[in-house]
Amino acid sequence: MKKIEFSHRGVLIIIGFFSLLICLGTIAIGVMIYLDPKYAESYYFYKVYLVYRHLWKYLSNVSPWPLFFFWLLAELLLVGILIRAWAIRTHRNTIRILGVLLIFAHISWFYLSWGFNYSRKNVRSRLGLYGKVEHKEFLEEFRDVAKEIRQLAALRPEKLPNVSEMQLNDQLEHELCQFLESLGLPSIHGVRCRIVQPSGCLLIFETAGIFWPFSGEGQVDKGLHWIEWPFTMAHELAHGMGWTNEGECNFLAFECCIHSSDPWIRYSAAISYWKYLASSLQDEDSLTYVELQRLAGDTVLKDLADIREQHRIYPSILPEWRDWLYERYLEVNKVEAGLHSYHELIPLVILYRKK
Repeated sequence: MKKIEFSHRGVLIIIGFFSLLICLGTIAIGVMIYLDPKYAESYYFYKVYLVYRHLWKYLSNVSPWPLFFFWLLAELLLVGILIRAWAIRTHRNTIRILGVLLIFAHISWFYLSWGFNYSRKNVRSRLGLYGKVEHKEFLEEFRDVAKEIRQLAALRPEKLPNVSEMQLNDQLEHELCQFLESLGLPSIHGVRCRIVQPSGCLLIFETAGIFWPFSGEGQVDKGLHWIEWPFTMAHELAHGMGWTNEGECNFLAFECCIHSSDPWIRYSAAISYWKYLASSLQDEDSLTYVELQRLAGDTVLKDLADIREQHRIYPSILPEWRDWLYERYLEVNKVEAGLHSYHELIPLVILYRKK
């Protein structure tokens, strides 16, 4: 009995030690960035985040399964250890203290493994993409994209191309890195995004994809329509390369994909951008929206209908709670536009094309 108790005490001490270490390391970097925001780039990104990325790159290459599953297994194991230790009454005060420490350790780990990228200079400011987009410019963009997407629809594959997840990931990663480097922005090679099952596991939360900092990989729901895969994967890869703003990741994904050599990838970018344009116009001017929708052509309209139908297979659960939680998360990380930041794709593209 004493031997078992000593074993539990030893495990708890080790867990507590590493949790405290993570918290202290995060506090130290946080203070540095608070005193001088430049440290977010010069120290955190280049000397901490890139180290994480090299680790995740190695683990992703050797693992045939998403690293998220290993993270989940580790979390379940940790919970099991705490529950078992709780059964020993003499450990309960230790467990209470350790539980609080673990909460702070998880928050700290989030910032240490990715979250401090929110403090870096964003894409908009680096490229000087400021200015107001007039309604007239918006309508011109809509008409131009209608012509472009109609042409791309004629070239798109009729069904899901015979391309592996890894091949698609590698092509998108290569083209995204090329685009970032052409802008003089930092890029990271070896980022991984996986298509995960079961289908609908993310879509039921109205989420097509997610970048999970704790495992260092992006995930895209397999239930997503195959036309949407490339753009969504490119968006999550942009997150993995250290870019945080949702609208800016949409912008990077769009510009990377629309100039791809692959018709499927180009069409995925165009139809995703079209959806954002259409959504904005429908809210502002429904009559013009109906008129301009026809310009895209029957193939595009049918694909959009198929995409909507595919999403209906996985009805969202607790959408209000999901939006509320994500809005609070974005507010905490000083994303002023909140959920609307996704729609910043439109002005960013228009302003970028005007440069």
